[in-house]
Amino acid sequence: GWYHSENPAPLIKMLRHRPITIVRTISDKEIELLTPIFVKFNQAFGLFFQLGIHTGMRRTEIANLLWADVDLDHIPRAIAFVRPHAEDKEKGIVRSTVKTRRSERIVPLKTELINYLRPHCKTSGYVVDSDKYKICREQFDLPKKLLKQVREVCPQFHLHLMRHTFITNALMGGKKKDGKKQEPIPSVKVAMWVGDSVQMILDTYTHYIPDDSIDSF
Repeated sequence: GWYHSENPAPLIKMLRHRPITIVRTISDKEIELLTPIFVKFNQAFGLFFQLGIHTGMRRTEIANLLWADVDLDHIPRAIAFVRPHAEDKEKGIVRSTVKTRRSERIVPLKTELINYLRPHCKTSGYVVDSDKYKICREQFDLPKKLLKQVREVCPQFHLHLMRHTFITNALMGGKKKDGKKQEPIPSVKVAMWVGDSVQMILDTYTHYIPDDSIDSF
């Protein structure tokens, strides 16, 4: 398909037996401390961090997100579109693709993220953009100065950690109503939000779900 010709990642063969590892996440306290660091450094990186923590999008998906792909007034829930873009030199848009066919999706936005995005919303251009720093759309990275500050708070920080955190919190959280915790969010729904397979979600993240329910049947 088209995604194979544009991106070779889906063709790379994985090892048949992958070691079981426990992914690390960013704690609520670390998020509280990291947020002002990103914002103070530069507005673009503040937006990047908020999108990563609250949507679980991959770094290149965030870096290539256009304001035209964000609908904060969509009913019943604000959404963002993750999709490839054609090059448009007049608008300053570089050509982009997505990792797999499953990666092209609609992402619902959390209320906290909607409130953060509104004051910065524009009619066109990239969501993550800066006049001071060059943003690499193909392989987004943090400036060394910012990364140093971030790792003083979270020593093992890397950009994919935001995706790990979102997925883990989604699987563990469920929805609270009237102070009572509801059923956890189904793995298939989380997989749709982050553009991954259900099997990958189950293999990588479900060890975080408490085992207390083993005695419920």
